[in-house]
Parts: sequence; structure tokens; C-alpha cells
Amino acid sequence: MNDLYTEEIDVINKEFLNNEINKKMIHNKTLEKVVFKNCSFLTNFENVIFKDVTFIGCNLANVTFNECGIIESNFQDCKLTGAFFANSNINKTNFSNCIAKYSNLSICKLKKVKMQDLDLSESSFYELEINDWDLVNVNLNKTNFDKVNLKNIDLTKCQLEDILIDLKYLKGSIMGYDQVLNIVPLLGIILK
Repeated sequence: MNDLYTEEIDVINKEFLNNEINKKMIHNKTLEKVVFKNCSFLTNFENVIFKDVTFIGCNLANVTFNECGIIESNFQDCKLTGAFFANSNINKTNFSNCIAKYSNLSICKLKKVKMQDLDLSESSFYELEINDWDLVNVNLNKTNFDKVNLKNIDLTKCQLEDILIDLKYLKGSIMGYDQVLNIVPLLGIILK
């Protein structure tokens, strides 16, 4: 545990079980081949590289990931409510069966990211650069997309009620008929 708290010392091939991570800020380090299981985080991360890191059943609510690289990692059965990902690169990473309501992804690059069985309702996305974002059974209700181009993103397996988005960023996205009906109010059209 001390390696995690000591500045600029990398953590490699470690497992943390049932720990409370409560340092105010963890920064300038690499975590590689690390497993966090049933851990609770009361910390923020800045300039941290997560490579092949797995979070299982962890509480990451309200945690900030600022200028982080998240590569080939997994978030499974985690609480990410209010989590804030800023200026970060998320690459070849999976999020599954997580609650991430009220989360915020701002000025991030997403590449080969899979999100499955995820609640992202009432979240905010701002200026995302997206390359291969796989969404399966994701709740995006009441989500705000600001300057996020959804061209070629398959939204057919998502819930999309009451989203906020500039229509020009929806051009070329893939939706089902029922989802298109949820977008009609953005056009100022009233359905009867």
C-alpha cells in the first residue's frame, strides 16, 4: 500500500483487496498489472498511467481522473457515480455493469472503449474524440453531449430519452426507430 501513496514510485503486479484508498491525490506514477477488488477510493488521480489495471466491485464515486492514461483496463461492477475524467486518454478499456450516473468526461480521447450494462444517465460529455466506442445496454437518458461527434457510433442498444445534443453532432450516428422518436423533440416537433 505504501507504494501507492509514495510519489513517483510505480506500482506493478500488485493486488489490493478491501482497502480504503484515502490519500488526497495520487499523481505522477504508473500502475501496471494491478487489481483493485472491493476497494473504496477517497482520492483523485492526476497524471497517472493505468495499464492493464482491473477495478472489481470498487467505489470510485466522485473520483477525478485528470490527465490520465487508462489503457487495456477494466472497470467491473463499480460505482462511478459523479466520476470525472478530464483530459485523459482511454484506450482498449472496458466498463461493465457499473453505475456511473452524473459522470463527466471532458476533453478525453476514447479509442476501442466498450461500455456494457452501464448507467450513465444524467452524465455530461464534452469535446470527446471518439474512435471505436462500443455501447451495449447503456442508459444515456438525460445525458448532455456538448461538442461530441457521434458519427458512426451505434446507439441502437442504448436508452436515449431526453438527451441534450446539437443535432449536427448526431449526423451519421446509428439509431433504432424508437430512439429517433426520442430525438424528435430536439427538432421542435410535437408528436401526437
